[in-house]
Amino acid sequence: EAELSGEYRVPPLALLESIEPDLSDPREVVVVDQRTDKNLQGFLGDLVETVGAIEDKTERAAAVARAVTERLGGPVESEDALAGRWAEASYDLRSERGKLTVPI
Repeated sequence: EAELSGEYRVPPLALLESIEPDLSDPREVVVVDQRTDKNLQGFLGDLVETVGAIEDKTERAAAVARAVTERLGGPVESEDALAGRWAEASYDLRSERGKLTVPI
């Protein structure tokens, strides 16, 4: 882990993916890669089709926000509820993958 400090401002993804976390380790790296994530590509394609035709920028932004909210599990009551939901999902993903990096 010495390589995580020093010369790198942001460590290379390969280095971050090589760290096998203790599941109590609170660190995590969320990876968003449109090039390889077929689900994200499909979601973005659907957004272009459904939201792209909305001319009013405010309405379009609201429609995108609603779609993203639903895609990520729906609205929550509070920040604490969101933090709890993410902590559970993140823990499950890190446990399943054995890596600090989790796809969103």
